Amino acid sequence: MPTFRYTARDGQGRTQQGVLEAESNTSAAALLRAQGLWVTGLRSVGGSRAEEAPNATSTRLLDPVWSGVSLKDLALFFRQFATLIDAGMPLFQSLSTLQAQTSNPRMREVIGRLAAQTERGGQLSEAFRAFPTLFTPLQIAMIEAAEAGGMMDVIMTRLAEYLEREYEIRMEIRRKTLYPKLLMFAAVFIPPIGQLFLVGPAAYLRVTVGVVLPILLACGAAWAAGRYLIQFAWFRALYDDVKLAVPVVGPLVRKLAVGKLTRALAALYAAGLSVTSALSRAAAACGNARFAQNLTRVVPMLENGDSLSAAMASTRLFSPMVLGMVQTGEQTGDMEGMLSKIAEYQESEASHAINQLITVMGVVIFLGVALYVGSQIIGFWSKYATGLQQVGE
Repeated sequence: MPTFRYTARDGQGRTQQGVLEAESNTSAAALLRAQGLWVTGLRSVGGSRAEEAPNATSTRLLDPVWSGVSLKDLALFFRQFATLIDAGMPLFQSLSTLQAQTSNPRMREVIGRLAAQTERGGQLSEAFRAFPTLFTPLQIAMIEAAEAGGMMDVIMTRLAEYLEREYEIRMEIRRKTLYPKLLMFAAVFIPPIGQLFLVGPAAYLRVTVGVVLPILLACGAAWAAGRYLIQFAWFRALYDDVKLAVPVVGPLVRKLAVGKLTRALAALYAAGLSVTSALSRAAAACGNARFAQNLTRVVPMLENGDSLSAAMASTRLFSPMVLGMVQTGEQTGDMEGMLSKIAEYQESEASHAINQLITVMGVVIFLGVALYVGSQIIGFWSKYATGLQQVGE
């Protein structure tokens, strides 16, 4: 009989580790739940890691930089998965159907491995855990809750809504920043346009490409290095500290972090997780390492019986308005609804602040580009006129 190593929490929130024998992952998880334990990790002791995660080295190196799966792909996956499960289709058949109809090669590979895990009788959450760069701790925690409570269709729908909302915010930021990006693009191609008419296209391309290519290479290298380093806790904390310290950007980052945190808390609370488990998992999903560290430190307060509002107040990260709404949710028993309202308010405030910031940034960039382009064009034609005058003399 296979042997499994587990990590679980008891009713008091204490972590327990050990080994047990069971016929499959599902049977092992059922045995632990029968003992009153909440499973947080479960793997076969004798299983080969290479078999469970082929190409693990390349995946670990490449996925943090480019996983090949966008946020839109993930949102669509969870939405379609929820629809199939709600229609009464078993997990393996649902995943097989999604694998056949997805157009993303990387997503097709991931879904195929999820399907293989469920076909062998393994836990779906354990299969998701094999892709830490694709699926967040929040998503895995909600799937664990769905497995324990039999609410897979409801949880998958909530995950789809959560990701769709995050995708909408990202797309709104991209739309708002399109004009400033075009202005900076014009700052490269407009100043040397005189050479296009006087010297020819070849000289013009040499000048523009000579400027654009180094910039693109530097930006690409910085982006790749940032995506790789962001998986390390020390770099995430440093990066988030810098964002919070910037005068104008800091309050905006704080609003977005609070919005993500409270929306994640609402989803986990609705999934049936305890406040302690929900806070520790939602902290990792707030998108800010400094927030996550401070929130993780106050989890023992909840284990000792303190309220969520008191634990959040001790971090000094939340405004009195947010703390008051959490306290109201505790008193009325409508914690999920109140947390969702906090998330909506914070996201609305962040969206308004983003619009203002982008508007101001667009004006500043426009003025800067206009001055730069004007000075470059005037300088070019002044040199050209001086050259003609010298030739005439």
